[in-house]
Amino acid sequence: MHYFAASSSHYSTAMIGLVATLAAMPFYIRWVSSRGWGQEIRPEGPADHAVKAGTPTMGGAVFVAAAFLATLIMAKFTLELAVLWLVILGGFGIGLLDDLTGLMKKQNLGLKARQKLVLQGVLGLFPAAYTVLVKGVTSVALPGGFELKGSAWVFLVAVLVVVATTNAVNLADGMDGLASGAALPTLAFFALVGACQANSAVTLTALAFMGGLIGFLWFNSYPAKIFMGDTGSMALGGALAGMALLVNRPVMLVLVGGLFVAEALSVILQVAYFKSTGGKRIFKMSPLHHHFALSGMHEVNVVMRFWLVSLFLALAGLYFWGQGSQW
Repeated sequence: MHYFAASSSHYSTAMIGLVATLAAMPFYIRWVSSRGWGQEIRPEGPADHAVKAGTPTMGGAVFVAAAFLATLIMAKFTLELAVLWLVILGGFGIGLLDDLTGLMKKQNLGLKARQKLVLQGVLGLFPAAYTVLVKGVTSVALPGGFELKGSAWVFLVAVLVVVATTNAVNLADGMDGLASGAALPTLAFFALVGACQANSAVTLTALAFMGGLIGFLWFNSYPAKIFMGDTGSMALGGALAGMALLVNRPVMLVLVGGLFVAEALSVILQVAYFKSTGGKRIFKMSPLHHHFALSGMHEVNVVMRFWLVSLFLALAGLYFWGQGSQW
């Protein structure tokens, strides 16, 4: 494991993301509110979430823009940086389309699941092609010293990482501050790994997002004044996926982003069990955070404990990476 000293550019990038978000968000909240762009709540969701109806949404536009500005100012343009931001802005665009579709329909559902999967799959082709054709990666390392050898495997894993991560982060965005706070340890992991690999594209983008998310949490913590929406969650998922691929740690994302994996798995398991048993459920409600809320835990407690789980998983990832793990 290599060590690094944080430079002024690292601090500056995070600070630009933070200050830009804090400065712009109050104006953005007023603008979104004036247009009547409030969150629609699922009727089958927890009863106490009904009070959140009408809360301004699509706040992710601000922290994504702030992170983009910080990266644009502080990072040197490279093809790798362009590929990373293509994934981020692609996720942003899909999320924006999903949010706007839902707002126009005056309901929680925007794009159909199949439409989103197709768009996310197409988006995943870009980092997949870069990983295989430009970086020349020909295998995917797995825990235990195993490998998936061949460019086809690398290509497939890269696409799956983008699709899975954008959806997983999106599913985790269901409580005030949950997704934004839980993403911070994962971003810190990739900032450190990127710095130790001298990968400024990943390091500076991760730090820019950390600054932006901390600023966003000022307004998104309970009780939230604004939600990130799919606009923010899919961009954030694209950022995590792109970073994992560019530092050649796609499988490690399953560990350091394990909280998001658990949220996605809870939905998959719930739906599969419900269909196979004719209506029985594993969880009181999925995604997983709703199960704990319906079990009597206050929303703030759920969020804080999920943050701690995310922090623990990021530290576990640092441990394995520090031991020389190649996955």
